[in-house]
Amino acid sequence: MPELNKFDRTKELLIGQGYQIIDGEGGYKLIKGVDFTIAFNEGNISFRRDGIYLEYNGKTYKGFVHLKKAWISRYNSFPSAHLVECEKIDEFKAARTFENRYEFANSSLVNVKDMSTPEVYNDLNLVCCSYCTNILRQEIQDTTTFHDLLDKDDVEEAIEVDISGYKKGQEKLSRAYRKAKDYTCENCRVKSKNRMDNRYWHMHHVNGDKTYNVEGNIKCLCILCHSTVDMRHIQNFSSASNQREIRDFKNKYN
Repeated sequence: MPELNKFDRTKELLIGQGYQIIDGEGGYKLIKGVDFTIAFNEGNISFRRDGIYLEYNGKTYKGFVHLKKAWISRYNSFPSAHLVECEKIDEFKAARTFENRYEFANSSLVNVKDMSTPEVYNDLNLVCCSYCTNILRQEIQDTTTFHDLLDKDDVEEAIEVDISGYKKGQEKLSRAYRKAKDYTCENCRVKSKNRMDNRYWHMHHVNGDKTYNVEGNIKCLCILCHSTVDMRHIQNFSSASNQREIRDFKNKYN
């Protein structure tokens, strides 16, 4: 596991901020428990015609989105898995209801917590959203079927990776670094005016490797600068939700 380089200005902030980084190159990664809101806001989620993709450690993985907390006992039902940017996903994005409610995965089975009780339902095979299956026009009934249909031809060894810890730790690292930079864009020098606007400042990895947290490879960038770094970021920030955030930022800071 690579060590975190110590930054002169952030050393004190980062000590004790424990985080996990998934090491290893190549191979198929079975992903569970990624906080969708964090990944989406960081521009690591892209919606394509054939599915939803997560960019992680320089690679792109196809997966689905599901509620990590749901009113299971109240409605006597489990949540659905969303495979593409369907009508329901558009509704969630328009209403901005992704907030800390969803996870990204590509596993056959997932865990969901009941919001009415302390119970956690482990190893659920979720039924896929009917809107999504109609769009894809494929025989995908559930997350197990989805996982079985993933392209694993080049897999030498399957690696099960739960990167929720990485995402949680990365959020702490990002917050500490941006705070050390006083929420000031290292490109355009625009500075946050209040705490509520701090979300418009991101931690950017220059070489695209989000595990390479060394000085010179990370920058504090405002959402506008971050969204135009290169063609990959332009595509990642092209969703309606991200574009709305960029417009809000421009209205406040341009």
